[in-house]
Amino acid sequence: MQELFYTNYLYTTIVMMNRRSVFRIFVITCCMTCMAMPYTKAQSYQANWASLDQRSTPQWFRDAKFGIFIHWGI
Repeated sequence: MQELFYTNYLYTTIVMMNRRSVFRIFVITCCMTCMAMPYTKAQSYQANWASLDQRSTPQWFRDAKFGIFIHWGI
């Protein structure tokens, strides 16, 4: 009977430790997500030429247009 009690107690302790660990990880993840929210800036996208002109294209893209054209199978 003593061994059964010890085994059950040990199992219960391990399960509770796992639940606590999962809960702690969940809480830490939620806190870190909430802390990071103000730092993410949503940039609004408008489907017009003025919005596209505001974004600069890198020099390598301007130089490699022919290579990209060939890459797509033409």
